[in-house]
Amino acid sequence: MPQHKFSNSEQPIEAAPAPGLKPLRGAVPTSALPKVWAILEERAGDDNQVKNLVAALGWPCEFKAPLFTMRDVILHRITGRIPRRSAQAHLFKPPWPDLVITIGGRSAAAARWIKLRSKGRTKLICLGRPWAPLHWFDLVVTTPQYRLPDLPNVLHNTLPLNGLPEPADAPSADQWVSAIETLPSPRIAVMVGGSNGNFRFDRSVAVDMASRIDALARESGGSLMITTSPRSDPEAGKALLESVRAPHIGFLWRPETKGQNPYAEFLHAADHIVVTGDSASMIGEACATRAKVSLYELPETLPTRLLNALGRLGSGNDAHHDLYRPRPWIDRLIGMGCWVPRRAMNRLHQQLLSRGRVARLGEDPSETRDISDLDMTLRRVRQMILEQQKANQPDAL
Repeated sequence: MPQHKFSNSEQPIEAAPAPGLKPLRGAVPTSALPKVWAILEERAGDDNQVKNLVAALGWPCEFKAPLFTMRDVILHRITGRIPRRSAQAHLFKPPWPDLVITIGGRSAAAARWIKLRSKGRTKLICLGRPWAPLHWFDLVVTTPQYRLPDLPNVLHNTLPLNGLPEPADAPSADQWVSAIETLPSPRIAVMVGGSNGNFRFDRSVAVDMASRIDALARESGGSLMITTSPRSDPEAGKALLESVRAPHIGFLWRPETKGQNPYAEFLHAADHIVVTGDSASMIGEACATRAKVSLYELPETLPTRLLNALGRLGSGNDAHHDLYRPRPWIDRLIGMGCWVPRRAMNRLHQQLLSRGRVARLGEDPSETRDISDLDMTLRRVRQMILEQQKANQPDAL
């Protein structure tokens, strides 16, 4: 596909290596670099975080997708073994890597099994929340909505490590680029999620969102590029598109047409991005561009409103109720893997708003850029591997 003309992405950040760590590329042979295994979950938002971290590290990596079921996870927690089905028996065998990167909970048990087989030499990183004892991991890289406790091996970032996705290499992408070029500027990308345990996105919400993004486009003299997602209710998405009157193009996600989704093309072309607040990955990808980012906060579900009210009562903090912390004994249960708190997306929203990373739809978006989450993660990972290398082979560096 010809390279499109749109480019508003952040330039890749070249994080400074930890003191004493040799440069990643060109200075040492590949055989001397740390070896990485990355265990994927086959969920696009999660896997993109893992791939983004691996690419930034620049170390040799093998990607593995074992597809553990919940039964596998439970059996491992009881027996200490991982499944040895013939289809994946070859995935986990020596020589063991220096580093395993995983995300979420399904692969946590496999990562621990690898560490035990390597006699503790392999370092483990989990992105997000592991649904397992936190001490299993050398580093847990998390974000506010997961509400993990403050521990030495827990890095609290503001956003997940999603980068800006690359445009698709397909004929449909060329068609979308051509359509985008006909739109008046500023071009406003609208990234629509959907209902989940925290939020509601139905026809009435879609109509409200349509009126607000329509007003935004009309006031600026610009246009809209709208795409829904797998979680979007089809009827709600259709209502949103039908309610918009400003110049626009749109895509309604369907399983049979998902390969034609112009999501990446819209992000690259956007001068301004409006994103629903249900998906941390979508917010992270929007913030990876140079565009201004506005947050459309979906209405919370009734159970979420009730739980938030209980949280405010428990914290006794009315001024910052969205940032309430679990009580110490809850933190201990979380650390031991005995309790996994529900996602609290309002905590993520509050941090993003307070740091100027996003603005509420209707408010002036900020140009603020704080310290890169990827940069901070790279520093921690490189320092951890440096210390491991010094302990195992003092003269290797």
